[in-house]
Amino acid sequence: EGNCIMWLGPLNTHGYGIISNQVEGKQKFVLAHRLAYEGAFGQIPLNHVIHHLCEARACVNPKHLFVTSRAEHRKIHEETKFREGLCQRGEHRLEGSNLVSRPDGRRECRLCSNAAGRKRYWIKKQRKQD
Repeated sequence: EGNCIMWLGPLNTHGYGIISNQVEGKQKFVLAHRLAYEGAFGQIPLNHVIHHLCEARACVNPKHLFVTSRAEHRKIHEETKFREGLCQRGEHRLEGSNLVSRPDGRRECRLCSNAAGRKRYWIKKQRKQD
């Protein structure tokens, strides 16, 4: 299928390539891999996302991209990360004190969970100050 074609422009906080443009006087961002897919294969169906077969978020090679439903995309990522022993974000190992097992059987990353809690706290605190 060929090598990855890595986006050399700016990346968003999740590592995906982004393109900025002005629409009706407002700055809008488009994900580069979505634009690459649409350029090669046409419009992406409503409520669908693009999955990278190569797992490289900055890759814009249309041969590495396929369209899938949001639910199927989430399932693909959960299975991949579970096999690799990584959290859903793919940043931390799910082992030892970092592994939280929920009563419903879900496994969570303590580091990501704590970071999300801190973010919620600061957002709530900021709203109170405004």
